[in-house]
Amino acid sequence: MRALFRKSTSGTRLTRSADIEVNSTRGITLAGSDGATTRTLVVAAEGEPYYLRESIEGGEVPQLFEYSGFNKPVPLGPPPIVNTIDATQLQG
Repeated sequence: MRALFRKSTSGTRLTRSADIEVNSTRGITLAGSDGATTRTLVVAAEGEPYYLRESIEGGEVPQLFEYSGFNKPVPLGPPPIVNTIDATQLQG
């Protein structure tokens, strides 16, 4: 988890706060600041310690990421046509 804060030269410490549930999975909440940016990471409390959620605040735009589908195969091949765009339509 230190890789999330590797740019810090001040010895960033992670602080544990209340456990929460993310998509029916109990998670441990860890937070740390790196300058003006605060990152909060929720890691599964049972089983494999997968990242469940990450939020980043204090930057230009707040960000929230939720992770799921662990150990499930990733489909190969082109996406369905409904999930694509025609790049020529973007030219103005």
